[in-house]
Amino acid sequence: MGAPAIPERRPRVVVVQLVLLAFLAVTAIGGGLEMLLFPQGNPFVKAEWLDSVPFDDWILPGLILGVGFGLGSALVLLPFAPTASAYLRGSSEPRPGT
Repeated sequence: MGAPAIPERRPRVVVVQLVLLAFLAVTAIGGGLEMLLFPQGNPFVKAEWLDSVPFDDWILPGLILGVGFGLGSALVLLPFAPTASAYLRGSSEPRPGT
């Protein structure tokens, strides 16, 4: 059974959703790394913000943000990667082996 045919164009709303999901993945992974690298805070993630939440440092919120939202969003995008790369190359057929 061959790969499914790639549609000529995705509906605009689908493209917008995929772009927003990719943006969420990249920024959540970046924010999660920021919190993990500076668990006691820095100018962008202030330690004073921890006073009103039930956490002692930024490690657990960083893991939730980076793994839960960042990697979770990236995993949702994976099934669209072969068709997206073929679409960007201008090909109507996916690359062999995908």
